[in-house]
Amino acid sequence: MVLLAMVLVTLLQLHSGTIQLAGAGKFKGMIPLLAGRQLALLTTSSDQSYDRSGDFKPGYEGLEWRSTFEAAAFEEPVTLSELQSDRLKKIQLDIYAPKTGRSHTIITWRYLVETDD
Repeated sequence: MVLLAMVLVTLLQLHSGTIQLAGAGKFKGMIPLLAGRQLALLTTSSDQSYDRSGDFKPGYEGLEWRSTFEAAAFEEPVTLSELQSDRLKKIQLDIYAPKTGRSHTIITWRYLVETDD
């Protein structure tokens, strides 16, 4: 009986570990697709309030995102015109799953062009 109990406990731990790895793999596999889609929406939106957040419903319940935009800041000798400096943004996109504690941060630079340009 003791031997059987030890084998069952070991099998249950292995099964639990497999389920956790599968969930992590699914999360890591979705990140590039969701991030690309969200960055495209953020940089083409007419809404210029840059610090935003939301979720990926429908289809990706349990995943949320938060974005922050910062103005370009360079040290000498890089010089940009005022217009270029206003349009070049550092974007940080955080994608996270609050229930599981998983998160991923993407930082990119984008030159945002007005639709009437």
